Amino acid sequence: MALDIFSFSDFALGGESKSLGVLSFLAALSIPIFMTSVGLYWVAHCREASVVNSLFQLVDKSIISGSAIGKAPGASQLIFCEYLTLLSVCGFSSTVFVYPIITNFWIPFSVAFPFWFSSVAFTFKGISWYGSFAGTTYEGYVSSLANFALESVTVVLRVFTLALRIFLNLMIGLALVKLFFSLGALSCLLDKGLYFSTGSFGFVNMILFGLGFGLYWWDWFVAFLQVWLFTFLSVSYFDGYKINMKEVVKKK
Repeated sequence: MALDIFSFSDFALGGESKSLGVLSFLAALSIPIFMTSVGLYWVAHCREASVVNSLFQLVDKSIISGSAIGKAPGASQLIFCEYLTLLSVCGFSSTVFVYPIITNFWIPFSVAFPFWFSSVAFTFKGISWYGSFAGTTYEGYVSSLANFALESVTVVLRVFTLALRIFLNLMIGLALVKLFFSLGALSCLLDKGLYFSTGSFGFVNMILFGLGFGLYWWDWFVAFLQVWLFTFLSVSYFDGYKINMKEVVKKK
């Protein structure tokens, strides 16, 4: 690893296996269904129920409470499943060499897609949060279909940009972590020759390894904030679909 300083692309991009990305994308589509089915039973019987309950209270009070989607039956559990799934994926991907980090892009993208697409499908008659094409046309089959197609495209773009942001942040973080650990390992080999030594490990070694561990835990913190922001935007965008097209026509 000491001589492997800049070769983080081997684990970051997953080599040349394209099937791995496809399989991870398809597998991630089943995660919300699985967690929704077994989540309540698991929370009720696991020893970590208090920790999960604390996370649920955090998500409920800071994201779900007061939102329009939170009033729908089962919506709170579904939003929490999205949050917990993405948090687990980002957390485990922060561990170097666990699995290719490209999976961290496919899983958020595929997990988020059903949530965002359903937010459009359930509000077929509405207009978007920013006022799209449907807000300037009268209600009808053509305008509704055009609005649905437009919103479907924006759904894909929103999911893509959010997943890409999580992927790039973790990619850069893990690259820096491996760089510091690699330099630390290299300085261990050259300890007595190039660096001031204090025992078996030099002072420079301790600084490099300390920076590596510090960046590692910082990646966890950044992942936690990104997942919270991702879930918050999901709820915010859904609430934005509550504008009625008939009210827009009446105002004209």
